[in-house]
Amino acid sequence: MASDLTIALVGVSGVALGSIITGAFGLLMRRQEEAGKALDRSYDSRRELYAAFYRCGFDLYDLVTRVQDHTLADNEQHYAEYHAKLMELKGLMAATQLESPKAIRDAALLVVSKSLPFPLGNYPTSRADSLQGFNRSLESFAEQARKVLGHEED
Repeated sequence: MASDLTIALVGVSGVALGSIITGAFGLLMRRQEEAGKALDRSYDSRRELYAAFYRCGFDLYDLVTRVQDHTLADNEQHYAEYHAKLMELKGLMAATQLESPKAIRDAALLVVSKSLPFPLGNYPTSRADSLQGFNRSLESFAEQARKVLGHEED
């Protein structure tokens, strides 16, 4: 009878141990899946942020290239459009400062700084050089964003 009890206890212990191990592995798998989903959400949100920043910067660049005047301040409508886009760009830049690696933070700051001379015509050298610098800063941002998101250059 004692041997039957021992066999029963060993069997119950084996079943209990199997249940605990199965539960632990199930919990571990769920945590790994949740971590993977969080990484996917993080990647998606960064991609959307970088795309929005680039799109806004490009819209601002497009505006300053379309305006034939040397200063945006001469035209109230153009200045209002410029100012609205610049505020949007600065807001997106602030988000990059919180959620991005240093290369992206630096590239975003450069884009914003290269967009600043246009309202008053305070160009360091010339309007053409300022436009070229603004364009290069946008391309540099896009290149850094692609690297951070894991897209290698062709």
